Amino acid sequence: MNQDNLNELFTWVVKAGSNRQYFLNIKQDKKGDLYLVIKESKRNAEGEKEIHRIMIFEKDLDNFVTGIKEVLHFVNNFEKTNFNNNLDFNTNQNPISNQNSASLATDLDDDLMVLIA
Repeated sequence: MNQDNLNELFTWVVKAGSNRQYFLNIKQDKKGDLYLVIKESKRNAEGEKEIHRIMIFEKDLDNFVTGIKEVLHFVNNFEKTNFNNNLDFNTNQNPISNQNSASLATDLDDDLMVLIA
C-alpha cells in the first residue's frame, strides 16, 4: 500500500468509457479532518496515464454538493432543441439564485438519485 492510500477511509469508483475512471476518496488528515479527493485517471492519445485531482475539504462539502445538485437539475431540465441563449455565459451569471437553491433541494435530491442509481 502506498503512502497516498494510508489515510483513505472510503472509495467509490466510477468507470466512464474504456479509458477513463473517476475515484471519489474520503480521506482524513493528521488533525482528523475529513476531505474528499476527486481523481480522474485517463489515457491520453499517446497511451500515457494522466491523473488530475481536486480536493474538497469537509467544511465545503455541503456547498459543493449543492452546486452539483444545481448542475444536475440544469442538465436534466435542459431543452437542447429549444435553448434560446438567454444566459450570458461570459458574465458568470448563476441561472439559479441562492434564494432558489433551498427551494430546489427536494427536486435536486431526486435528480441526484436518478443519476447515481
